[in-house]
Amino acid sequence: MSKVADQRNMTLTIDVPADRDTVWDMLTQGAGLANWFPPFAQADQGPGAKVHLSWGGDMAWDTFVSQWVPGEHLQWKDDPNDDNPNALVVDFYLESLDGVQTRVKLVQSGFFGSEEEWDEQYQSMHAGWTYFLHALGHYLRYHTDRARHTFSERRKFSGTREQIWQRVVLASGGLLLNAPPIPEIGLEVDLRLSADNPVCGVIEVLVPQRAIAFRLPEHDNALLFVEIEPGASNTTCGFWLSTYDRKASDDMASTLQAKVNELAQG
Repeated sequence: MSKVADQRNMTLTIDVPADRDTVWDMLTQGAGLANWFPPFAQADQGPGAKVHLSWGGDMAWDTFVSQWVPGEHLQWKDDPNDDNPNALVVDFYLESLDGVQTRVKLVQSGFFGSEEEWDEQYQSMHAGWTYFLHALGHYLRYHTDRARHTFSERRKFSGTREQIWQRVVLASGGLLLNAPPIPEIGLEVDLRLSADNPVCGVIEVLVPQRAIAFRLPEHDNALLFVEIEPGASNTTCGFWLSTYDRKASDDMASTLQAKVNELAQG
């Protein structure tokens, strides 16, 4: 029998404006997952079902359903036949609040080893799940029954994590026009996506030096997520745009791509 190592669990909770059945479908149907989690998803149904999640290229995750209680509890485990108590597991728990709202609790377990050894992975996953749960609530609040269209760019940047954050987000020429000294959630800002037309954005997710997400109210509440991926320095920065209209997606994608090129060359 495998020894249970010291571990840290990650727990995140969000209240979303939908009933439990709707949220369950968003967690278990491929089309539902693709509207808030990865751009591409295939999900079989029931205990033991395979779930394939892809962000394009080599960014893919295959996992399996190890717990299935419709409307209440879903668990993913990468190898359902592995009885290792140290395995990485993701649980979703649903609680109905008033029939029209649902509390979603995510618990990820399986972070083992020394704090230094796991800290980078833990913090990066925490930032990622913070954004994805927000994206779930965002979709249910603004875009129910509409298909999401995505555009993404991932580029390698030199420097420390702090330097990359400064360059991409805060510095002159970065994303924020006249950046505040300390960005805050809920703050309305101007995004410098093009030289001529700043775009209004509202900061909705903020994990300093790791992740920031903006809602774009003048663009049908599109969502722009910027993430500095794991690594202390010389790491990759991902730019992820979610829109809900094909033409708007194409137009904004070309604008964002030009801005990413500018940032990467700077």
